[in-house]
Amino acid sequence: MELSTTLLKRGAEAGLTLFDIASVMTRPFESGEEEPSELERTAATAKQALEQVRGRAVLRATHAHLACCTAQPRKRSGLAARNSPASACDIYSV
Repeated sequence: MELSTTLLKRGAEAGLTLFDIASVMTRPFESGEEEPSELERTAATAKQALEQVRGRAVLRATHAHLACCTAQPRKRSGLAARNSPASACDIYSV
């Protein structure tokens, strides 16, 4: 609903007619079957791109965590060891 409202507002601001805006939102009916509308195709493409970006971000974070956890541990001793907070890798390593 929010996407449709935004499309309507921006289309009107750009000087499009209601017919032009509705043409983007309406599913074409060709050869007895409905096809996705231009808006649906655009939204699906945007969703897929977002999922790929999120997937790469998760992969980078996982890779960084694994690199941190498999690196040779730092040696902390004395006062520094007692007063320094644990790193994320210290928390996950048991």
